[in-house]
Amino acid sequence: MAPEFAARRWGGRPAVTLVGYLGLLLAALMTVSVVSAVPASADAPEEWRVTRYALQAQLLPDGAAQVSLDLTFDFGDESGHGPYLTLPELQEIAGDDDHYRVLPISGVSASSPTAPADLQVTHEDGWAELRIGDPEVEITGEHRYVIEYTIGGLIEPDQAAGEAGPDSGPDALYWNVVGDGWEVPLTDVSVGVSAPAEPEAMACYHGGVGSDTGCPIAADATAGGSVVGASVDSLDAGEGMTIAVDYPAGSFPEAAIELAPRTSLGNTFSTDAAPLGAAGLVGLGGVAGVVALARTRGRDARPHGGRGIQPPRTDPPEGAGPGEVGVLIDHRAQRSDGVAVLVDLAVRNWIRLEAAPALEEDGAVTTDATGGEDLVVVRVPADQRSRAERLRPYEEAFLERLVAGGDRVQLGADPSAATVAFHELGQALEGAVLERGWYAVAPSRARGRWLLAGGLLVLVGLAATVALAFTLGWGLLGLAVIAVGIAAMACAGLAPARTASGTTALRHAQGFASYLENLARDRARWDSAEEVFSRYLPYAVALNIETTWVHAFRPGADSPAREDITPGWYSGGAMSVPFWVAFDEGGVSDHVTNVSTPVSSGSGTSGGSVGGGASGGGGGGW
Repeated sequence: MAPEFAARRWGGRPAVTLVGYLGLLLAALMTVSVVSAVPASADAPEEWRVTRYALQAQLLPDGAAQVSLDLTFDFGDESGHGPYLTLPELQEIAGDDDHYRVLPISGVSASSPTAPADLQVTHEDGWAELRIGDPEVEITGEHRYVIEYTIGGLIEPDQAAGEAGPDSGPDALYWNVVGDGWEVPLTDVSVGVSAPAEPEAMACYHGGVGSDTGCPIAADATAGGSVVGASVDSLDAGEGMTIAVDYPAGSFPEAAIELAPRTSLGNTFSTDAAPLGAAGLVGLGGVAGVVALARTRGRDARPHGGRGIQPPRTDPPEGAGPGEVGVLIDHRAQRSDGVAVLVDLAVRNWIRLEAAPALEEDGAVTTDATGGEDLVVVRVPADQRSRAERLRPYEEAFLERLVAGGDRVQLGADPSAATVAFHELGQALEGAVLERGWYAVAPSRARGRWLLAGGLLVLVGLAATVALAFTLGWGLLGLAVIAVGIAAMACAGLAPARTASGTTALRHAQGFASYLENLARDRARWDSAEEVFSRYLPYAVALNIETTWVHAFRPGADSPAREDITPGWYSGGAMSVPFWVAFDEGGVSDHVTNVSTPVSSGSGTSGGSVGGGASGGGGGGW
């Protein structure tokens, strides 16, 4: 039966917490990362092993231990430089998320009668690494090393002695004398611990982490106290050995457990009533307020006469081009709006569209047999235009930018130029709807203000999260501010608001869309199919009903009498790609924008086990 130990149960493995606060609440996660294993090292060759591991420790009155480790490392035929040890200096405490147990390593020395014993000691991330050997010298075979160091804080004195008297409980040693981080097997393992008092109870465990398999342990009295000895024949890589010894209370009068602050999820993001309530108030109240404000600010102004039901209209809003109507419908200058302007220019005989084989990256004509993957825009000479209407300013600027002062351009030949042209067109379309008085603030600017405000709130929230988490433990309050910022950015799409005249124009456009849909279904009214198709195609594109419109006029459908009404502004070019082949599959917008970028305007134990005590670590060769 395992003896009862007064020692508190320490974390099963030495660990150090690395806290990283990253990104947004949803777009990027605030996380706390815990490193709970021995620092990584390269896998050791199979031949490497420790053939003797003899540790002797002298416990001091302050609870520290002077350690002498006599080990023999066998490199076999696989050369190396020497052994290394890793020893934890900060260790998690089971049940205490706010502190580490401090086990400082000092006074390190190393020697070897047969091999270089240069010593390099590093203290990093709560670990001490002892590396022995010469990086310029490789060795093979067996070599003996003696490594000495002092480890503090091993003894846990009786925590109740001050209240219940000096005999209330033992001074406990619960020590992972062989850590589970060894990368090589060990044989002939022995431990001897000298103390100024005789033990009251003792136990030894060996094996994998959590193992309660016992190992021989005994105590011999000495003139100055006792020596506790334990041994095990062998340990595989990754196995350890732990001893638990109770000494009479007061055996180590100067012993004290040193603690260091530990940053954890629990003490940085406290769920106590005050921080949780404050975070809930700010988060839920802020998000609700943001949504309410966005809905209010983004509400269209009502024209005189109320809502009403808009009947079908046979024409678009007076004087408005298809691109403007597209922006009016959804507050955005999208790719379909730019395509609508391009097709409208073709319908009005300012340009012609020709199919062309796509170009490879080096400018060569593709050998792909599908063809029709690119589009050529050809400017129609003035003497060949049958109509005398003038271009709108944004149309004229778009055409000049697209053809770059020439007469024709293949969009795929210079996609970046086409991208610039369509992007500038999107900005100009927003300017046009502003000039018409449909908006008081450009839609992209309204969205941008909300995105900016939300982004600033997120940044403030990030700073507040870090500051509050590490000072008051109120990190949740900072996360709540981040949530409000993200809500503001998510509501940016609600920000654009139409004026009263804009709402009137919207209803007009919706009535016009209904008219086009009815017209597409009513084949009896197609007296001049080609004229009807071309005249309204740009608006069908802008109103997102182009698929219905194109399919309704495509030849070879249900009615056998339907004629081929290929529009005069389109040519199959040298590839002879029929209009209905080029434009039916995927729609007009997809065909045109295959070669151009879409238009856009804008982060105490009972029992014990291996690894349950203080210290530990591991080692290997290098």
